[in-house]
Amino acid sequence: NIFSPDGDGFNDEFRVFASKNYQDVKSFMIYDRWGELVFESNDINLGWDGRFRGVLQEQEVYVYVVEARFIDNSRQVLRGNLTLIR
Repeated sequence: NIFSPDGDGFNDEFRVFASKNYQDVKSFMIYDRWGELVFESNDINLGWDGRFRGVLQEQEVYVYVVEARFIDNSRQVLRGNLTLIR
């Protein structure tokens, strides 16, 4: 879970990739180490480019939380860490 938003066209966004049983993303949030929300979306087609309020964020570990709904109407919350590097 490492990405490098350096504009080289490779691994420049952190995105949610869904299985075939996926229906929609209720929420996709990314927090910095102080717990500040730096990215939020409910559109699976949007990824985080490493910016918050237009400023590229520091190289560090961030936390993601994704709540997804599946075709059987079940829901799952996924949490993990991602590292921004340059």
